This record gives sequence, structure tokens and C-alpha cells, in this order.
Amino acid sequence: MSAQPPKPWFAPKSHGYGSGLPISWEGWVALMLFLAITILPWFALSVIHPDNAHAMMFTVCLSLVDIFATAAFCYLCKSRTADGWKWRWGKDVG
Repeated sequence: MSAQPPKPWFAPKSHGYGSGLPISWEGWVALMLFLAITILPWFALSVIHPDNAHAMMFTVCLSLVDIFATAAFCYLCKSRTADGWKWRWGKDVG
């Protein structure tokens, strides 16, 4: 019995290296969650205006969250892209 590869959530890029747009609802949900985790807290920072003593700590924490969220999202994209990540030159002209 052979194990089936997981259902792809992202299309491969036609040119270059990496993932393209999502091709399933799971991919769209993952993209929206990633954007919410990485962008919305920065808008909250601009609204709540923490005092100077806590602003630096809050900024460092948000930066760390962004770094870890980006790494996790890249791993998810790489593992769920159809035919994996590899360099692509586009369609062959012939």
C-alpha cells in the first residue's frame, strides 16, 4: 500500500522558485490567517499607542511573531505546493 501525497493547497509558480496562489479553500484560509497574524497587530499598535516604556518591547514581540509566522507559512507552502518547490522556466516554447 502506497501513501498518497497530501492534497495540494498552492499552485507552483510558472516562473522562478516557490508557490503561487492558493488552489483550494484550505490554502486561502492559510493565507488569510497568515496575513491576519502578521499585519493586524501592527495596526493595533498604531491605534493603542503604548507608552514609550512598553513600545519597544511590544515591537520586538511583534517582530518575533512575524518571523516565526513567516517561517511556518513558508514550510506549509513548500509542503503543500503541487509538484513541490523547484526552479521553473515557464512553458516550453516549441
